Amino acid sequence: MERGKIRQTIFRLYHVLLMLSCMIFLIALTGVGTCAQESTCCSSLNLSTLALEVPCIRVGEDRLSLSLSYSGGTLFKLENYALLDNSSCSSACCGDFDSETWLVSLPYVLVGESSLWTTFSLVANSEGLFFDLLGYGFNPPSPVAEIKQITLDTAQDSSSFFSFVTDNYADSNTFDVFAEPWCKPYISPRLCGHFVSLGNKALEDVTAADIPAAGALSADLNCENLAVGDTCIFKNADDSYTAATIANHVMPDDCTHRITLRYKSLSSSTGSCNVTEPQPTHEHGDILWTHDVVPVNNHTMYIADLPLAVGKDGSIYYSAAGGQDNLEPSRIYALNKTDGSLKWKTEPLAIWHVNSNIVVGDDGTVYVLSATKLYSIDPATGIFNWVWEVPHSMGDKNTYGEVSGLALANNGDLIFKTNGSGSYYRALYCVGSNGQTKWHHFIGADIAPITIGYGGTIYDFGYEMLRDANRQPYYLHYLYAYDPNTGNELWKIPTDAGVFSGSNNITVAANGDLIWRNNDKLVRSDPAEGHTIWQVDAESNYANKVIDPAGFIYLYDQWAGTAVFNPQTGAKKESRIHVTSWPVVDSLGHLCGATLNGLNVNDATGTLVWEKNIGFQGQTVTISADKVIYVADSHKVYAVQGDATMAQSGWPRFSHDNRNTFNVNKH
Repeated sequence: MERGKIRQTIFRLYHVLLMLSCMIFLIALTGVGTCAQESTCCSSLNLSTLALEVPCIRVGEDRLSLSLSYSGGTLFKLENYALLDNSSCSSACCGDFDSETWLVSLPYVLVGESSLWTTFSLVANSEGLFFDLLGYGFNPPSPVAEIKQITLDTAQDSSSFFSFVTDNYADSNTFDVFAEPWCKPYISPRLCGHFVSLGNKALEDVTAADIPAAGALSADLNCENLAVGDTCIFKNADDSYTAATIANHVMPDDCTHRITLRYKSLSSSTGSCNVTEPQPTHEHGDILWTHDVVPVNNHTMYIADLPLAVGKDGSIYYSAAGGQDNLEPSRIYALNKTDGSLKWKTEPLAIWHVNSNIVVGDDGTVYVLSATKLYSIDPATGIFNWVWEVPHSMGDKNTYGEVSGLALANNGDLIFKTNGSGSYYRALYCVGSNGQTKWHHFIGADIAPITIGYGGTIYDFGYEMLRDANRQPYYLHYLYAYDPNTGNELWKIPTDAGVFSGSNNITVAANGDLIWRNNDKLVRSDPAEGHTIWQVDAESNYANKVIDPAGFIYLYDQWAGTAVFNPQTGAKKESRIHVTSWPVVDSLGHLCGATLNGLNVNDATGTLVWEKNIGFQGQTVTISADKVIYVADSHKVYAVQGDATMAQSGWPRFSHDNRNTFNVNKH
């Protein structure tokens, strides 16, 4: 080999080896690169041991064999390496990989005594691991991180946002941490962000070694009640990390919190290794895949006009049935998020329609109501874990009727009610994740959805039947609050009869206030006792509402356009936003919804941001954590590349979140 080529090969190998020390950490985090069981060449890749043997990595036309020792956290040391020619190792030794590409940024990784940052692209497929070094550099030792202090103040009934990246107060689109004006009886300091709590560990003792492994920090927003002295590690908007301790907390009034934080950056040369989220490789509006509903028993199946659900693993769930033309019973379908292929479909449910949204539990279990039954479904196989059925009677009371209004309680219990037609005693039910009834409470039930507020309180519309002097029945209608532990009534306030609508979702504002529609009025109520804060005119042919991260309230109207209301006063904006499906708020504060021909994304003024003509009118829309918009009509599901995730604050969707929990505490 010529001297120049030798020098070039050594130079390339030197930098590649430095980079590969971080690449192995990436493999440990993502699971990509795990060798096939039948492969003997790669069988020594065992992340539970200290020694990592990674033979047969393709580098250009050659293959690289190396050994690293793993000292915990993100620290690796190069022990040995060898450059093999292409004939020395078959491609089989690298196992089977899914074809996928990442752009990876790995700053501040220790290799020997040096602190290295690298950025490279990585492709894994059946031929091996391929990468291109995009940039690299060395960092000198950093000084001890400076400890700073800020106060989050929720005065004037507004959230307080802060960015650790810029060291400045921020807004709902640029924050790393925020506090909201929770009203008494919620008196704990409550923070929201992407973080994990370390308990009362001293801030001075926190290092980059405390940064949790990938996967421990959810992509969803986390909100927790904490205590003075608690320390948390936040993952910031630029993928850096910050440790913060609650130094002080006071409540000057019932709804104002002043939370003082001491914080320091963990992005130093101490060995932290940050992996960026996969970035979209498509332009927004690109169709990623489509899925056609598969017929059953030669019968056409129709997708239910209900919100799609997204599982904990990203699977997409919908229900479909034969409809009135063939009465083929409903089934629940699960799709792979990567290509829309069918993972499974369940056995038939009770009848040809479902009685609720599909709800995804905290552990990924899928729940749905159909006729008089509640189904628990294994998310991996589609097999029924158990089926609960309404009791035919309780004592001398006939209680058998259809169920609706499924919501997920804070502790994972299922809350729903009987309200189908017929003469029987209707009830509110709480069933545990094991299928056992925990409590019931007899109610006058309607078809509106159930909502779970802060503290787990259950909110629902209902009625009481009374008789006049001539023994003729008449009805009084109410908004009720129930104790989640017992089902006992906490309070009730009168409503008009017109609240009985399947689209009249009770939404929850940032401070816990309830936003609901009372006939042609939009109402904001205190959650503790139901007192009216404001009430404004709000005519609409629908009653479903969403709330954006800034607190603005959107009331959907199919024909006149979605109206926007000020959260403090209830004043209505003059402009309206025209979408023909129930809208969703994204993390940019934009409103996404289906139109007659596809998708529209509008800002809060109603100005069109972008649109996609798909050629059909969608009836349900959701947005995943990886910025993919899923929209369905009666026969097909589309995956369309978006430019934002679903908003993680406010009430961004009819059912609150992608899991359809109707619970303000869930994401």
